[in-house]
This record gives sequence, structure tokens and C-alpha cells, in this order.
Amino acid sequence: MPKIKVRDIEMYYEIRGEGHPLLLIMGFLGNADCWDPLYLIPNLVDRFKLILFENRGSGRTDFGNPGEDFTIRLMADDTAALLDALGIEHAYVLGYSMGGMIAQELAINYPEKVDKLILTSAYCGGKESALFPNQATEAIINIASALDEKGGWDHEIANMYMPNIFTDEYMVENQ
Repeated sequence: MPKIKVRDIEMYYEIRGEGHPLLLIMGFLGNADCWDPLYLIPNLVDRFKLILFENRGSGRTDFGNPGEDFTIRLMADDTAALLDALGIEHAYVLGYSMGGMIAQELAINYPEKVDKLILTSAYCGGKESALFPNQATEAIINIASALDEKGGWDHEIANMYMPNIFTDEYMVENQ
């Protein structure tokens, strides 16, 4: 389970394959494992050096400072710092869903790091769409808790997504 220090967090990442770097930025509710069922990895791993990672507060990556608003800019800054920490000067960048928003922010603020930009299911939004305030995290917790209380299929969905949204430490502390 490789992690690397990125700014104020320990970030989970994987590198697969060889070739020109291709950074894969997953969307909301996703972690690095979510790329495998999309069948992208087998089709790309022979041609590219794939860099998969988990955004701040997702899966196996640290949450960061409690009370800090998660913004797309914050996650783009983390992504740029990840490339620096891995010694990768520039890469092709593929962003999926919210990962597409992060990829756009990365391209705007760190154009020297982005060779090609690939966006899928992305939204370019305005100022309001870039903010992921603590209230949104609270709403997700409330929804997941309500699903969990119902049991059945909803319970399975909550159990499937909760580890992708929150760090292991958060899950243990808030069971």
C-alpha cells in the first residue's frame, strides 16, 4: 500500500506500466480501485506509466486539517504536489467526473505539468461548483447513516461507498 507525503497529507498512489506518464484522477465517491472495473487499466498499462491515486479524504489518503473546506483548487494543488513528489515533471491527465474538475484546475494553475488533458463526464462549473464545504460532507454522512439504518440493499450500498469517501481512521473513529 504505497503512500507518499504530499503537502500536509499522506497520499495513497499506485504506478502501473511504463511509458509516458498518464495521471488518472477519479471522481467523487471513487478511489484508485474504481479504475479497474472500467477496463481502462488493461487497455492502457502496456502503453503508459499509469499514476492512480486517491484524493484527499478518499479511501486510503489522509483527510488533512479538520474543518478545512475541500475545494477543487485544494485537490488540484495536491495533485500537482503528487507529481512533484514522484519526480514527474509533466503528464497526460485524464479526469473523470469530479476528477475532471480537478484536472481542469490543474491545467489552469499548472499548465507546465499537463501535456494533454482528457475529460470525461466532467463539469466546468463556476465558483459555486468548485467549493466542497463541510456541510456537504455532513450531508453525505447523514445520507449514508440513514441508508445504513435501513439495512438490506441500501445497507450494502452504504458499506460499499463509505470506505471510498472516508479514510480508514475516520471510519474507525466514527463507527
